Amino acid sequence: MRLHTNKRFLQDHLREKPGKQYSLKYPTYGEVLGYERPLFFKPDEAGKKVFEDLSKQGTFGKARWFNTVKKEYNACRKGVAVIDMTSFTKYELKSANRSVVDFLQMLCANNIDKPIG
Repeated sequence: MRLHTNKRFLQDHLREKPGKQYSLKYPTYGEVLGYERPLFFKPDEAGKKVFEDLSKQGTFGKARWFNTVKKEYNACRKGVAVIDMTSFTKYELKSANRSVVDFLQMLCANNIDKPIG
């Protein structure tokens, strides 16, 4: 089932406010294909209100959060930023022998051939 094009799924999940479930200071959370993660951060308490506004907003024109994201983007472009992208892609690789380890050794910059843990 394609979640991002399924009208029923989108209607059901637009009512959720997953950002309220987290304690990280002032993030605005959103759901992307089943993963909930911070979309952008507000510098003050207003971040909590922005998420509620997003769920009631139409899709045409500039979103209410546009200027906030623009400021974050410019700060990253002109300075230094740390971005956690761990929720974007997950892979599970399996093999009966060492072929997966050998492949990852070739693909990755760091040493992958280590014990689990």
